[in-house]
Amino acid sequence: MNFLDDVFYGNYSPQNEQNFKPDLQGNLLKAECELEKLLNEEEKKLFQSFVDFSLKLNSETALENFKIGFKLACKLVFEGLK
Repeated sequence: MNFLDDVFYGNYSPQNEQNFKPDLQGNLLKAECELEKLLNEEEKKLFQSFVDFSLKLNSETALENFKIGFKLACKLVFEGLK
């Protein structure tokens, strides 16, 4: 199977190739756990809401950046084929 086949059939996911900054992810998780120890139940709910919205914003931003990059790559290929 070639690359385009893999993409079409869902066998390729760029996220599977990423090991994105595991040291930073570990530090973030550790800081989150330490912070939660200091909070009461209501503050934990508020903090979790903050975390959830931050993740959603980061996810949507990453998707939009991917789309922008993809469109740019297509334009570059199109110009190269002229």
